[in-house]
Amino acid sequence: MSEQRDVRWGILGSGYIAAKVLTQGIKRSGRAVAVGSRNLARAQEFAAAHGIEKSYGSYQEVLDDENVDAIYLALPTQIREEWTIKAAKAKKHVLSFKPLATTLDTVKKMIEACEENNVVFMDGTWWQHLPRTIEIADFLKDPNCEIGKVRSVVSTFTFSDPNMSADNIRAQPAAEPLGCLGDIGWYTIRFSLFAYDYELPEKAVGVITGRHPETNAITQFSGVLLFANNRSATFDCSFNAALNQRSEICGEHGLIRIPDSFVPFGGRKEDNMDSKTRFYYAKDGDAEGQWREKIQDIEISVQEYMINDFHDCIFGRKDWRVYASQTKKIHSVLDACMESAANGKDLAFDTVWESG
Repeated sequence: MSEQRDVRWGILGSGYIAAKVLTQGIKRSGRAVAVGSRNLARAQEFAAAHGIEKSYGSYQEVLDDENVDAIYLALPTQIREEWTIKAAKAKKHVLSFKPLATTLDTVKKMIEACEENNVVFMDGTWWQHLPRTIEIADFLKDPNCEIGKVRSVVSTFTFSDPNMSADNIRAQPAAEPLGCLGDIGWYTIRFSLFAYDYELPEKAVGVITGRHPETNAITQFSGVLLFANNRSATFDCSFNAALNQRSEICGEHGLIRIPDSFVPFGGRKEDNMDSKTRFYYAKDGDAEGQWREKIQDIEISVQEYMINDFHDCIFGRKDWRVYASQTKKIHSVLDACMESAANGKDLAFDTVWESG
């Protein structure tokens, strides 16, 4: 492989997310050469719909294909560990949908398998690769940051699916044990850590506030992260509330507001080649309701930014271990929030997690 478009991809899974990342990311920046499903007919249908040459009736056949360099793993959480490790041993780079697993210890095993086999590993969080995210990070790291040092963060990701069927994978604890916390709470936790430059909190408090009436799957979750020096982050996620993906970063002298933190309003078009993202900030002394606007040009799809960064890791232009370190920190917070919710008390982070 010498150029990005030489990366040959295999897809494990044939659902909506696999199709989205394939059409909006992989096919624009690489080549999809194979898809695998537990059902051969479904794999063939997916391949025909998306112009993929090879279709297999098992995931293993994709890993055995010598013409596959990288895997996009769009499988249920409960089997991602198995297929990540198998892909690593087959010398395939791995991009995986999130959450990666149900515990931090499992995530560490997955990442270690990739390290041992000299392949790249990355979680598939789109928004972290956007120019807006990079600009906000630079804004906050500026020694003369206009809002001062971050003191608190609030992040929300909710959408309403009041008639969610028990057959929906989101409502199946056996496949997705973390429920909405792992599905969309992942984004809010990541945003909270991102705002603090991936510093881990000292304590975490998690509360399950809603469950599916038939399956008992987690459908609402709230959490508070307490950082050193009296700083905090609060997050909410839910399948039972109106669409909301607003996040705010409050500093000593001002505030950043993002109305579309995770799925940018300008990034929803199928042929998003000329869109923009925005964030807003206000400072002490500004007129009430006055917001300053920062605009970023988006020339490619949000998924393609992610695929490009993944390719950069493959070719050594970026260090995939930086992303992996962030992933482990997110999962350490997920663990803490789930344990706090189970025990009904706040949970202090110990040195084992901090070294993860």
